[in-house]
Amino acid sequence: MVFTANTNEQAYIDVLENSTHNEYVLIRMTPTMLQKSIIDASEPLRMLLKENLEIDYVTMEQGSENGLKDEVELLTNGEFVTKEVSFYRPKTKSGDPRFWIYSLKKVLEAFDLLLLTVWDGKLYAIPLKGDIEEFKHTLSTIFKIDADNLPEAVLELQAKTKELFNRGYIKTMRGGDTGIGFTFESLLGIVANSSKEPDYKGVEIKCSRQNNTTLQTLFAKTPNYAKLSNKRTSLVKDYGYWDDENKRYALYITINTIQENSKGWQLTIDSETQKIYVTKNGERVVYYDYKTLRDALAAKHKQTVFIKALSENRKSKNDVNETFLYESALYCEDSSFINFMSLMEMGNVSLDFAIHHDPETGKTRDHGFLWRIGKQHIPTLFKRQVKLCIKDTDC
Repeated sequence: MVFTANTNEQAYIDVLENSTHNEYVLIRMTPTMLQKSIIDASEPLRMLLKENLEIDYVTMEQGSENGLKDEVELLTNGEFVTKEVSFYRPKTKSGDPRFWIYSLKKVLEAFDLLLLTVWDGKLYAIPLKGDIEEFKHTLSTIFKIDADNLPEAVLELQAKTKELFNRGYIKTMRGGDTGIGFTFESLLGIVANSSKEPDYKGVEIKCSRQNNTTLQTLFAKTPNYAKLSNKRTSLVKDYGYWDDENKRYALYITINTIQENSKGWQLTIDSETQKIYVTKNGERVVYYDYKTLRDALAAKHKQTVFIKALSENRKSKNDVNETFLYESALYCEDSSFINFMSLMEMGNVSLDFAIHHDPETGKTRDHGFLWRIGKQHIPTLFKRQVKLCIKDTDC
């Protein structure tokens, strides 16, 4: 079931994001949900409830009599109406976490999209449908508008990027994919390094070419090797494939939660153990715990500016004559681990392995274990997004 918003539904989400930078969870209603009055509580929703309302399914015993009942503000006919919501784990099956909002059938139909968020200690259920102007008015009475005051370092980056834009196309200082970021940071006086800390006065900088559909790297993080005695080497030799062209063992793959890739790899979220397992043909090989990923995301992306540039004169991948026009910048603040998990569940956040082992030299080399995101989903990852003033049309 696709929880991603379509173009019309995204317009309602934009209204909410322009009003408040709250975390939220999306649920696409199915005929079965409405017929049985049952909605499965996804991992992102469980995190939202636990962190904001102290509703913890892990400690909840099975059986509806052991569940919790609370109030929810349900958007109904242009106004928020207080309704009852129940959270429980049934005695059947493995007691999968569930919930239901009473009167939901009166406002939603099958395949409608429902947004859930918490504001001022209350749960809000917002169907993404109806008159958009009425929707704006209703939300403005509940959610405050945050001022777009920007940190000093971001204002500096905005000014410097605008200066670069006014210079026109600038020749790359390094051929290849990394030239765009290396050139931008060099022009700003930032020394290239592999530090895990943000690039400019606490602000992370990410540069990409316009119309480039490759994934954006969020951060690199080594997994917990668990049972693998030789760690990287065991991973690539025991679970990789033979690269006949380069005469080496290799593991260059992209892995997501939606389905196994061509090599049998997939991400599996285990909410009970708070781990994300990387599996091959169903076997759990390595893993990441929630805290490790949460800390890595927070450390790297508390404040991030995403720069985009037009590219010209690139006739080959490593063309040293390539030029860039740095023409737009998006400032994003406070990455959300809940949204990170939601995007992962939808397959929009994935993990790349880039590792090989040379049997002749006995050396294993990795280019990072990279957590990546589709560029179009970057704003969803953050609680706040501001388009910076680079071109006059942006201001």
